[in-house]
Amino acid sequence: MRNLRTALVTVMATGLAVTALAQVPAAAAPAPAPARPKFLSAGQLPASHTPWTAGPVRKGVPTEGSVCTSGIAPAAGTRHRDFRTELDTNARQTITVAATTAQAKKLAADLRSALETCLDRLK
Repeated sequence: MRNLRTALVTVMATGLAVTALAQVPAAAAPAPAPARPKFLSAGQLPASHTPWTAGPVRKGVPTEGSVCTSGIAPAAGTRHRDFRTELDTNARQTITVAATTAQAKKLAADLRSALETCLDRLK
């Protein structure tokens, strides 16, 4: 039961930001590069009985992926950061930057579908 609870808490605490880089036509003046998505600080997480601690930002997908979304996000363009408290609570923020809007939409749809069907797959 604890593993199921931990898996569901991890899934619910996982944030994923999907950003698509806009394609600029060759004739158009170069637009400024889109701002790179930023990671939360430990102080921006919800209140807890003990303070949150933020781990380092790491490149690629986490080696211990989410039970529900493992294998969906590509390693290229993905970074993640783990957070924890002293009370065995954890969260993970994952940011994936897709090369195109179409890739970003597909990734978002795949993640949404994986989360919506997660509980049924865990039974």
